[in-house]
Amino acid sequence: MYVVALRRHWKLIVASVVVATLAGLAVGLASPPKPPTISYEATALIVRQGTAYQPNAQNIFALIALASNGELPVKVAERLGFEGDPQRLLAAVTLTGDTDAGLLRIVATSDTAEQALKLANGFGDALVGSITDDLAAKADQVQADLASLSSDIAKLSKKMQTDLASPKGRATLLAKKRQYTALLSVLDGVVADQANGGGVRVLLAVSAKPISSGSSMLSPDNLASLLILAALVGLLCGVILALTLDRLDDHIHTRQDAERYFGFPVVAEIPWRSRRGEKGKGLASITDSWSGEADAYRLLAVLAEAWWPGDNGQATRPPVDRGKVLLVTSAGPGAGKTTVTAELAVAIAGKGTTVLCVGCDFWKPKLQDLLGVSNETGLARVLTTPPSGDLIDDLIKKTAIPGLSVVPSGPPLKDPRPDLLAPRVQDAIELARGKADMVLVDTAGLFTIGDTAGLLDSVDGVILVTRSGVDRASMAERVKDTLESLHAPILGVVLTGVKEYEVPKYYYGYYYQQPQGRESSGAGRRGSRSKGGSRSKGGSSSKGGSSSKDHAPSRDWA
Repeated sequence: MYVVALRRHWKLIVASVVVATLAGLAVGLASPPKPPTISYEATALIVRQGTAYQPNAQNIFALIALASNGELPVKVAERLGFEGDPQRLLAAVTLTGDTDAGLLRIVATSDTAEQALKLANGFGDALVGSITDDLAAKADQVQADLASLSSDIAKLSKKMQTDLASPKGRATLLAKKRQYTALLSVLDGVVADQANGGGVRVLLAVSAKPISSGSSMLSPDNLASLLILAALVGLLCGVILALTLDRLDDHIHTRQDAERYFGFPVVAEIPWRSRRGEKGKGLASITDSWSGEADAYRLLAVLAEAWWPGDNGQATRPPVDRGKVLLVTSAGPGAGKTTVTAELAVAIAGKGTTVLCVGCDFWKPKLQDLLGVSNETGLARVLTTPPSGDLIDDLIKKTAIPGLSVVPSGPPLKDPRPDLLAPRVQDAIELARGKADMVLVDTAGLFTIGDTAGLLDSVDGVILVTRSGVDRASMAERVKDTLESLHAPILGVVLTGVKEYEVPKYYYGYYYQQPQGRESSGAGRRGSRSKGGSRSKGGSSSKGGSSSKDHAPSRDWA
């Protein structure tokens, strides 16, 4: 469903991509190239050697934790005179530890080189100062603990000299001495760290290097990326717009749409054909008889000849002494009903059946132009002359196609009288039954002029023509209700201008290879079949007259 919708609106999608790409190109070219944003980076190093009581790896992790502590950024802010949030300073600093080398890198980034140097060195000095303060506090605490232990040991020793030594007293004295010895070792380590600057060596940053954040997206340097992004946005917008329009579209496009809204079966799908070029100027059954369009009309001809209205929808054999009359109409103008009438007449005549086309479109007659006859006099004369004898006998004009004759409508009527026209035309249709095996009546649109509905009682079947993408669902439902209320014998719907055709394009080129030396205009065509089943020489039919030149379709009927 979605694929069909996208294929139906592919031009809209392409246009959306093109417009979006051009817009992106215009924006890219109109935007002046922006210089890259320059910032500066300074790096300070802190090297610390591990002591006997604290391994090197633990020192690095402890330094990172200490530098990330909330108190250190406060000290840095005080040293730099920064009055904002100290955490903003921490956000501009990156701490990276290397446990193998015993290094802590303090990388500071700022808009100016001076500020980057101050920030990196400020964190380094603050970190060293914090370590030194911690060592001093620790040394004081250890010395206090040693003094307390020394006092306890002295008291215990004096007591051991005056009193009888007990095992418990000796054990307590021994534990105190061991604890004192351990604290002396700790104090020695702390003093050693204090002597070499807290066991930390700081390599302050002496310079800041500039770094670039890259150019702007809208600069010509990134024009290709901008165009790709614009094309993708245009594609997305085009797809969304196409699906939205398809959801809101109530036009008839496919066979399924026509059968759903008209309520009648689709008996023929006529592929869309461009009217440009030599083959698009005439009837496809004559100028391009090897095309899918011509084959669709040939199939319609078979159905039209085989169909006959009967009781309860069952087909019955037609009377032998009278021809079949089919009326071709549409809901309104532009559906191609006159073209369908002419093409169907050529296709039926190509099978050897005599055909008489009766032009009943008295407002915009075109049938005579398609079949190549004069329209100086026609059926419109029945309105201006009193009924006498055969109304149409002298109005029948033979075409260049054997077996095909036409009763043109005549010059357009300026002020028709439908109340007078319908009865006289009905009489003419009854007379036409005896003139050919098949009578095709070309009328105006069903809702264009009101007199078309008055002819439905005089015909054996109605072919309803609709053009893909032109008629709406509401119009189709109105046609359905009208024809059903008039009990019109509907043969089916002919859908013209079909672009979503189920038969692949290569089908006809593969199965209907035109023999070499044969023209599609009808040269070399075998004789058409006569009414009795035999073929007449020269391609003429035994009924309906003959012609000096055969313009029937070139494809033989097998």
